[in-house]
Amino acid sequence: MDYNYVALDLEFTNNLEKLVAIGYVYVENCEVKLSTGKLYIICYEEDIGRSSIIHRITRTLIRCISINEAHELLRKLCSNNVLIVYSDVDIKYLVSKVALKNVKYIDVLKMWSRTRNIVEGDLSLMSVLRRECINFLLDFSHNPLVDAINTAILYVKLVKEGAKPIIEVIQ
Repeated sequence: MDYNYVALDLEFTNNLEKLVAIGYVYVENCEVKLSTGKLYIICYEEDIGRSSIIHRITRTLIRCISINEAHELLRKLCSNNVLIVYSDVDIKYLVSKVALKNVKYIDVLKMWSRTRNIVEGDLSLMSVLRRECINFLLDFSHNPLVDAINTAILYVKLVKEGAKPIIEVIQ
């Protein structure tokens, strides 16, 4: 079966308590398809605190979706797609909060660490992008769409250099 590849980034409040935003973009034939990029903001009745500032989220910028709609969107994204994620933090959310199983994903941080033989130090997405001289919208870190695009760009760069992605499966 052929799969689509979709770079996904989720943003949370402190301690991964609440999902506040979803960003994703498709990767096809080792190209990031920017026109497929989407950003969704999750609405809550209560204040989500500083997370809205950190992730540059304002309700006036975009229509919000409910947490149930967000989970349904994530279920759809995970069916017949291989997720490209920067690290397994987003995968842990999909398992614990959305109760997903049999989801295929590629952990780009693991892929990068394996390729570069680096396992210590600052392994944040922004730090790795700087090391790799990838400068796409670095001033907008923690924006889930920008982070998804940057993860996709890093993934494509590694694949074009000959790195072999390892597809893992949520059990």
